[in-house]
Amino acid sequence: MVLTAIKQHLVLPNLLINASCALTKVDARFATSLLARIRRQGLEFKELRVPIQEVLTPGRRKLSSKDYTSLAALQVHLTSIRLQPALPCLTAGQQVGLPLLAYAQYEKQKSWLRVRLADELRPCFEQSGVTYTSAPHAQLIKLKSPLAYRLYWLLRENSAQGMRTLELARLAWMLNLPSRGFNPSLFCGRELLVAQQQLAATDLSFTMEREYARQKSRLHAVHFRFTPLNSVRSTNLLVGTDSKPSDDWFGLEEENSLIQMLLLIFGIGGIYIATAIATSGAW
Repeated sequence: MVLTAIKQHLVLPNLLINASCALTKVDARFATSLLARIRRQGLEFKELRVPIQEVLTPGRRKLSSKDYTSLAALQVHLTSIRLQPALPCLTAGQQVGLPLLAYAQYEKQKSWLRVRLADELRPCFEQSGVTYTSAPHAQLIKLKSPLAYRLYWLLRENSAQGMRTLELARLAWMLNLPSRGFNPSLFCGRELLVAQQQLAATDLSFTMEREYARQKSRLHAVHFRFTPLNSVRSTNLLVGTDSKPSDDWFGLEEENSLIQMLLLIFGIGGIYIATAIATSGAW
């Protein structure tokens, strides 16, 4: 099977953007590679192929012996990732989190991971009124830390407004940080500053404004402010008789780029032909 080409813009349900999930650096790279290859077959929960090099050694040509020895543990780890979206239809047993993948199997001859999204995630994609956010692949691969990756998606959801306020207790829940021992001031002074430096290299460079609780001096929330991005869309993909998102959303940017290029080519060609005809007529 030929690998699916990487999409220029990745799409993620807002339910998963705001879900509680603990991600490592490798998890973030895997999520980017996975989302970059999800099209209709992904939303139909069919198998996808993710190159192992994009997950373990981005920017390096070959895998090391240490990378190969970690593959078995990586497959187990990826299938153990749990997400906890705010879904009212979740049962008591599902409140601990939904699996991301049904399976992850390494195929040595092709050097890729064969994966499939878990069926438990279907409500996040298929329930009526679900909304999606788009993010450029070129921006996501600039991010190095899991926090910067999660924060980019959270801000991207509100990118048209140019601001998003996040309560620190809620943000800690999204990152699956333990409530005990969580220090909001230390978190803002260290982790958020590192994420801010990384996002400064993207199209979502932001400033932070801290908000303190009225009755106590405890840090309560952070206001993130950035330049609005009008090109980003978050749209309803209604699931009714046709449960598949339309092609005018998935791959739209690639199609528009191709159309613009063709118009430019034919436009230049038309001008050249018209000039040639006018010149020949003058002679």
